[in-house]
Amino acid sequence: MVYRAVAILIVLFWLTMTALLVRKEARPDDSALREIPVEHVVKLLFLHGQVSELNIVSEKLRLGHLRIQPRVDKITASRVIEFSGYLHLAIAGGARQRVAWSGEWEMEDSLATRQFKLNVTMHDPGEVRGEFVIIPAANRAHFELRANSGIIEQQDFSLDETGLREVLQFLGVDAMLLPSKPLPNAPPPLIKARQSSMAIHGEHIDTYFVTIEHNEQRFAEFHVSQLGSILQAKTILGYSLAPDDVTP
Repeated sequence: MVYRAVAILIVLFWLTMTALLVRKEARPDDSALREIPVEHVVKLLFLHGQVSELNIVSEKLRLGHLRIQPRVDKITASRVIEFSGYLHLAIAGGARQRVAWSGEWEMEDSLATRQFKLNVTMHDPGEVRGEFVIIPAANRAHFELRANSGIIEQQDFSLDETGLREVLQFLGVDAMLLPSKPLPNAPPPLIKARQSSMAIHGEHIDTYFVTIEHNEQRFAEFHVSQLGSILQAKTILGYSLAPDDVTP
């Protein structure tokens, strides 16, 4: 059913964000692997507040759009990245359905995650909306699925191996598929940044090249401009992202 597809999409984000947000990414022992600190690139986003408007492309076919807006909350001094967009996604081998999303990633001044919120909406055959909230300080994630008639499902998960097993049970997946090695001891994703450049309209411009890797597998890479806007990105899922005036 459609609501189950939305649930799976939301929980997949839980798995990703648990790895990327909750664990400390900027570790002192990683400094030797980085040409520039990742924090420098992140702070650029908030310094200039540039909006990134990106087309999502797969095999030269435009399938969606992603908008990213970084800002600083003047009252709380929180660093917030707001995002929204949509993707025409093939669900379970069927016809492509439009999946829309919006959310925000709220960080402390130190860039530690305060809260991550994601909303996902599907409209076919009826509107179904999933909301997912991660609060690292509370070690909790909350999932809620709604239709026009009201709440369909809701669940709280812890951000650890126990929570992952609860997620798998929620999806009807055998928890025995998990590795025997405790998840907390597994290495976190490695995020690196270095100075780079890319060609735009026949000219080379200076950029920061950021990569996200885990177990020698690259999940994503992207070029960030000197003003903090995203110029181009590639993901392990085969999707490329770029503005209108840049070929992905």
